[in-house]
Amino acid sequence: MSTVAITTADTTAEAPAPLRRVGQRRETLADLAYKELLEAIELRRLEAGQPLGLDQLARQLGMSRTPVNVALSRLHAEGLVSYNGHLGFVVRALSADDLRDIYDLRVMCELHAVATGLLEAPDEHIQRIAATHAAIAAGTTWSDPDAFRRFWDLDGRFHRLIVRLSPNDQLQEWFGRLNHHIHAVRLALRAPTSGAFDAMLREHAAIVAALERRDVEVAQGELRRHIVRSRDVSLARQLAEGQP
Repeated sequence: MSTVAITTADTTAEAPAPLRRVGQRRETLADLAYKELLEAIELRRLEAGQPLGLDQLARQLGMSRTPVNVALSRLHAEGLVSYNGHLGFVVRALSADDLRDIYDLRVMCELHAVATGLLEAPDEHIQRIAATHAAIAAGTTWSDPDAFRRFWDLDGRFHRLIVRLSPNDQLQEWFGRLNHHIHAVRLALRAPTSGAFDAMLREHAAIVAALERRDVEVAQGELRRHIVRSRDVSLARQLAEGQP
């Protein structure tokens, strides 16, 4: 996918900006800047390692430097943006070790949610998880160029619903931040191969069946197997692209 680089120089002619102007909307400017930058990072309109010059970003977003700086500080606190003493803020590039750590944390969150919440979860919540799996199975078609994004969005919802089995609000908030990284990794993979997609459907079906039986141990085992395979696919793709 072609991308547009954001430079810090003010004197050069600007290419079409990867960010939309949001400065005139009647909302908190820092929140608007955060949402727009987050989406641009997740969709890779802003690439890993790309400098994020305050002046350039503020001009593209149609606002002053202050709310943009607040938004960048928030993204930095969430680990999506790094700070370089020479370049300033840059989009964080995830290493193979970073990916392993993210998937390890994902395993911890989802297995803990099942252990602490499955037995007491309302039937309606289990049904929502099952319905999301059914929507993935029935509604995904790779003839549509945007299908992979809808698929990853539904897959993200599937796993967020699993974490919401837990009554721990802090766990859900923490997983929400972690999920930004997971979502960006998913989108970077693009559409999975048919074999990988079929494997995912089988794994999801096994997870749903265990949840419906309220079988904590089996559900945890199926989740671990599924997440570890997803981790290995992500690491293999990163290695194939020559990333560290």
